[in-house]
Amino acid sequence: MKPRDETHLLDEAADWLARKDLGLSLGEQREFDDWLGRNARHAAAWAEVNEPWQKLEDARQDGLADWMMVELEQRVRRRATRRRYIRLSGWAAAIVVLGGVSVATWRYRPPVPARPVEAAPPAVAVIQGGHATGVAPGTAEWLRPEQRVLADGTVVELKGDALISVSFTGRRRLVRLVNGTAHFEVAHDASRPFIVRTGAASVRAVGTAFAVECSDTAVDVLVTKGRVGVARTKEEIETSAPVLAGAGSRVRVSNNAADGAPTVEALDPQEMDRRLQWRAVRLQLRGASLAQIVEMLNSVGETSITIADPALEHVRF
Repeated sequence: MKPRDETHLLDEAADWLARKDLGLSLGEQREFDDWLGRNARHAAAWAEVNEPWQKLEDARQDGLADWMMVELEQRVRRRATRRRYIRLSGWAAAIVVLGGVSVATWRYRPPVPARPVEAAPPAVAVIQGGHATGVAPGTAEWLRPEQRVLADGTVVELKGDALISVSFTGRRRLVRLVNGTAHFEVAHDASRPFIVRTGAASVRAVGTAFAVECSDTAVDVLVTKGRVGVARTKEEIETSAPVLAGAGSRVRVSNNAADGAPTVEALDPQEMDRRLQWRAVRLQLRGASLAQIVEMLNSVGETSITIADPALEHVRF
């Protein structure tokens, strides 16, 4: 293959990389699959530009890759078109995560005129729930799930040691559920959809509430308020039209692509409450005395409890 032909194919592969990062429609996905399978030279060109980019996957877990993708979207958007060329220069795009040094190189065609210094990119926040450690002997303690309020006002509750990364731009609000279970009370903003991605699923909402459960076999979405759209994804590209589900529904997306599109079923209120029981505030006891327990209950209840027999105050649980 002549050097000029090779450069042309690398440009085409880099163009597809940029388009896939921004999201392909089903028609575009079919067009990409056709291009990729047309001959071995296309596949080789794709591997040359895509493999270094996939090295960012480890960094994605720490939020570094999210920062780069946000920056990439902003630059592409300023070209007034989605179809601009990215040129990744082999291992120059690798990230040295362990050393705390991040190096990324990309080239756009045509050359970009010089422009003023830009504002800093949106921050990517990494949030992890607390680990359940139990209470000290002889005490009682209220246990609550980890709760955070995001920059847009969305309230997130994390079950156990669930981990998320948060990246907001002017066009969208993106959260990646790296592992575990989380509930989202989404602040309404029609101009910026709220998207949660995890495993094989992408959940899209504007102002609603839902929980996402991530396991080794599937992703379950429990809708507690409003409506959401759930689509199957592959390498973070939606590969199926989203299915809509309203409050009281469960959407299940198998991690096995052969299982097909997401399925929707209605859950009775008791089953929904059972699955979301982790959100409830609980009183954990470990050898606490009855007097300690009554004191804690009286601090939050409207009814005052008294122990009629003082001998019972020292009974421990």
